[in-house]
Amino acid sequence: MSGLAWSLVGAFALSAVLSASTVSTAVADAAMAGDRATVRALLKDGADVNSAQGDGMTALHWAAMRGDLEMTEMLLYAGVNMRATTRLGAYTPLMLAAKNGHGPVVAALVKAGAEVAGANTTGTTPLMLAAASGDVTAVSALLEGGADVHAKEKAMEQTAIMFAAAFNRVEAMQLLIAKGADIKAHTKVVNLTSLSDPREEAFRQAQAQQAAAPAAGAP
Repeated sequence: MSGLAWSLVGAFALSAVLSASTVSTAVADAAMAGDRATVRALLKDGADVNSAQGDGMTALHWAAMRGDLEMTEMLLYAGVNMRATTRLGAYTPLMLAAKNGHGPVVAALVKAGAEVAGANTTGTTPLMLAAASGDVTAVSALLEGGADVHAKEKAMEQTAIMFAAAFNRVEAMQLLIAKGADIKAHTKVVNLTSLSDPREEAFRQAQAQQAAAPAAGAP
């Protein structure tokens, strides 16, 4: 086969790969744009409802983050995977809906069987995120779905009521207290230097030693 022929074969192959890539994320792309009509048409044509973009965002992630209840219900009817997670942080659609305070979407996902006890890579639960948003509808739906009011995230062992308090979400705090949240709970003491870059810590120590050393040539 000539060099030109091989070049044409390679070009066709690349075109096919790019075309497949575009098709594979079509539903997620349309959801990202908030285009319900295109999402509906793609699903009717058999497109993959669970296709994910490079960062792991699926159509349901986008619908949840945007608070689009109609699109969420459409995707649920199509059998979307509610446990899909993003590549960074491992956020589920439920977590994004809770984080952004979209109560009706949170309620729809919980009713459909979304995992209320799940947590992202830091141990933060949907209830903590909803509490921080202050959306009482979201907090209530999660609690009714069996969310643990006493769960703690990993870094400082904060609970949902602490998240609510940090953002002055009074109504969310009141609801959590009514459901048995421990108002006497406290966070874990964290050595912040242990969370910093070791090189940055070494630089700070060198600066401190230099400041403490007597000036050159001093009597």
